[in-house]
Amino acid sequence: KDYMLYSHHQKFVVIDRQVAFVGGIDLCVGRYNVHGSPLTDPLATTFVGKDYYNPRISAPSNFEKPFEDQFDRSRFPRMPWQDVQICVDGEAAKDVALNFIQRWNVNQLRRQTFDGFMIPDFRTSDKPLNWQGDFVIDVDEAINVKAADWNGLSDPYVIVRCKQNGKIVAERRGYETTSVHKATLNPKWFSSFYFPNLVDKGPVTITLDVYDSDFNTVGAISRLVGVLDKVKSTRRKKIVDDF
Repeated sequence: KDYMLYSHHQKFVVIDRQVAFVGGIDLCVGRYNVHGSPLTDPLATTFVGKDYYNPRISAPSNFEKPFEDQFDRSRFPRMPWQDVQICVDGEAAKDVALNFIQRWNVNQLRRQTFDGFMIPDFRTSDKPLNWQGDFVIDVDEAINVKAADWNGLSDPYVIVRCKQNGKIVAERRGYETTSVHKATLNPKWFSSFYFPNLVDKGPVTITLDVYDSDFNTVGAISRLVGVLDKVKSTRRKKIVDDF
């Protein structure tokens, strides 16, 4: 009987926030392929060891011995893989890195053992970080968000705005935003946003607006505004302590 196997999940590798490989194929043993997708390689000239791969014949094991065949290649064909893979760099690679960090931080909440949260670094490769002047806003979680949907829940996300001396502080569009969390009143984002060169330059106003993704055109469902008279250091602390 014919049947179809499919899945939908992210597969990528990021190197130093500068280069990222993104696509639909696992970057692991058994996925190497060449044009023509040959089914056999009896002399192991192209597909060495466990790169001669067919999970319908034998599931991979003994990964500590990658150069040993998983099954008899003289009797069974390999399973070729065809998929799309791209390599990106620059701003695109940093965005992929941020996606990994956000997923890592959320996953820490589900683990029995806590390995710590990761803090994103939004620097460009040629811009050194000034630890005496850079400001990071952490948006961790919200409790009992106002319900905006008919089911008594919301699809909340946060827009972060930062002003100093009345001027918007942002490297790109004037604001930053978290991801959307579906059907919850207690979202956990654990996102961090970087604003440069704020120390000893006057008061800072921080605005956090919580929106529902379905009704974002009707205004925020809650707002938090705080004013820091002066940013004196970059030591991380809870935002409510400053307000």
